[in-house]
Amino acid sequence: MSGSNQNGNNHTVHFGVYDADLRTQELRKHGTRVKLPRQSFQVLQMLLQRSGELVTREELQQALWSSDTFVDFDHGLNNAVKRIRAVLGDSAESPHWIETLPRLGYRFIGTIQAPSNGHTSAEGVHAGNGSVPGASTPSTAAPPIVPSPIIGVPSRGQTKWWLLAAFAVVVAVLGIGLYHRMQRTTSEANNLRIIPFTSYPGFEFSPSFSPDGNQIAFSWTGGESIGTFDLYVKVVGTDSPVRFTNNPAAALIPSWSPDGRFIAFSRFKINSPSDTGIFLIPASGGAERKLAEVRFAKHVFSGGLAWTPDSQSLIFPVPAETEFGSRLVLLNVQTHEQRNLPSPDTRCVGVGFAQFSPDGRALASACMVDFGLGALFVQAWPNGNPHKILDVKGDLEGLTWSQDGKSLIYSLGTDLWRLPAHGGQPEQLWFAQGAYHPTVARVGSRLAFTRVEKAVDLWRVSIQTGSAPAVPPFRLAPSELSQQGPRYSPDGKQIAFESTRSGTQEVWVCDADGSHLLQITSFGGPLTGTPNWSPDGKRIVLDSRASGRPELYIVDAQGGKPRLLPTGPEGGSVPFWSHDGEWIYFASEVGGVAQLFKIRPSGGNPIQLTSKGGFVSKESVDGKRLYYSRVLSNTELWSVSTDGGDEQLVPGVPRFNWPAWDLGKNGIYYFDSVQAPNSGGTTVSFYDFRTGQSRKATQLLGMPAPFGMGLSVSPDETNLLYSSVGRSTADIELVEGFR
Repeated sequence: MSGSNQNGNNHTVHFGVYDADLRTQELRKHGTRVKLPRQSFQVLQMLLQRSGELVTREELQQALWSSDTFVDFDHGLNNAVKRIRAVLGDSAESPHWIETLPRLGYRFIGTIQAPSNGHTSAEGVHAGNGSVPGASTPSTAAPPIVPSPIIGVPSRGQTKWWLLAAFAVVVAVLGIGLYHRMQRTTSEANNLRIIPFTSYPGFEFSPSFSPDGNQIAFSWTGGESIGTFDLYVKVVGTDSPVRFTNNPAAALIPSWSPDGRFIAFSRFKINSPSDTGIFLIPASGGAERKLAEVRFAKHVFSGGLAWTPDSQSLIFPVPAETEFGSRLVLLNVQTHEQRNLPSPDTRCVGVGFAQFSPDGRALASACMVDFGLGALFVQAWPNGNPHKILDVKGDLEGLTWSQDGKSLIYSLGTDLWRLPAHGGQPEQLWFAQGAYHPTVARVGSRLAFTRVEKAVDLWRVSIQTGSAPAVPPFRLAPSELSQQGPRYSPDGKQIAFESTRSGTQEVWVCDADGSHLLQITSFGGPLTGTPNWSPDGKRIVLDSRASGRPELYIVDAQGGKPRLLPTGPEGGSVPFWSHDGEWIYFASEVGGVAQLFKIRPSGGNPIQLTSKGGFVSKESVDGKRLYYSRVLSNTELWSVSTDGGDEQLVPGVPRFNWPAWDLGKNGIYYFDSVQAPNSGGTTVSFYDFRTGQSRKATQLLGMPAPFGMGLSVSPDETNLLYSSVGRSTADIELVEGFR
């Protein structure tokens, strides 16, 4: 990402009434932003960067489509260009902006205005950067032509002619199979119509079809407000939803009964146990009835309801023994009797997303083994044994069955995938990006899902000291995607952080002002992050699930191949370097409970430091104590000797809602969970070790990102880094013709 700087105008291409900001991937018309999916914007950017030139389909595929989606590439590209043309009001038959060169590619034929008022031409942008944010660097020249091999008459000593003939037959059979698969995919893609089902202000989540497929129940904030979800129902083809509940909640997930008579929904309302639980409401509207009072787990596996085929019972997850664990229960809607369902695997920490097949003979569910690691299971209902059909690396965000019951549709890494119900190779669905909560109608060939656009930004804010004037908060390295977990380098000149700006969550480095971005990991999908610097600033330790379990890796701060640091059979996560560089602290499970360990950067046997639990840790400046929080939410701050032992609670520091804290020379900076009314944001407080008292350190702009691994204080303690939730939207998309 070389060539970026803080002046957004240097990254803007102006054509007609449109402005394309290549840094933030935003398109504006007459100054007003218009919606354009990220992949469509990346296609537009490549065309703008080479205005007047042919950009071949092969170049677009190489730059923007991963190798595992080659079968659907043509349809994905066609759909991306259709979305661009729809936004620009362009036509394939009489193009004004984008010309199609049949079987070759596309060319931008519009006029790009000369640099004026800070705008640059596409040529200037191409010369200065030449890369598409959020994608691999595209080639600016046509790929080299590789001569096809010529199979001649086999000479003496070579493979016999009949082996060659057999090989040719195999190739022909495979080719015919691939051809028919591509033809089938082409036919299916041509019949698909992607329609916005909702486009309201605020957030619309969790669609659920009526049995006839003509209505969708969903949750909506009812406007721009946050955390005020109610249940709504809308008929396909109409625009006015009907509100079913009037009890705004922090979360609400509906499920329509197979007989069409009721809609069940789970509702979570903060600090209101009587309004939290499983509820039932007639599908024609009316009074709601509470079925069960449930304390929901905080992890994603706490969501989702599944009706049994006879519409008599519901399956849903409830919290298990561990903080983020869950287990499935079966609830009879008439008697309210509950019974636990066995876990599909002993390794499962959390179980959720239960879904019955259309014929009711099989139950699918998802299992969380660890953060960012899971598996999908299918079992015969009601007495079959669970059968694992896929190991998953990444965060699952929904699961459903296809209409014919032959495959599962699931959300992973905000994309939708199709997997044969008996197991096999997953296939990415080309039309769904930013996709959560998929659901398929039992009749009518319809799929619906939540399309989410979520931005999490990095911000720098000054710490208030004496009468010094306040410095306005500053947004670092702006992106329309997720960036969190920032950490200052020891000299304060650089920042390491997690970001999805490359398409998957990786570790990045930039200068302290957000310039000179550099991606230093390329794991390509597994949960990766929590970077921390070595004392000399030359290396970074991080964790990743790339191996199928949490592991520590050390990588050069300038990039390179990460080196695995083995930590034992349970792996390790959330690492932090000691000030003398001799140790790396990390968390690992012992008997199902996270404890703190330390290990030499060169490797060796880890040394356990805590016995009462520990997770996020940071060493004191003198190297004598290790301060840590034990869990991810509602947590207290503890300390332990860096040699182990003497575990003690730090008095005077309030509980945290999440591990949003950092250690200074003389105290602790933390998010204050108790906010004054109309305070205008989140307060960061400073707990002084010398006085045992807390005082206000600064005020943050916006809403801090939950579980974004909190704060980072600069070495001179003049600034704080944090991640904040930026512009976010959630709408429901309807796909007609899906089978």
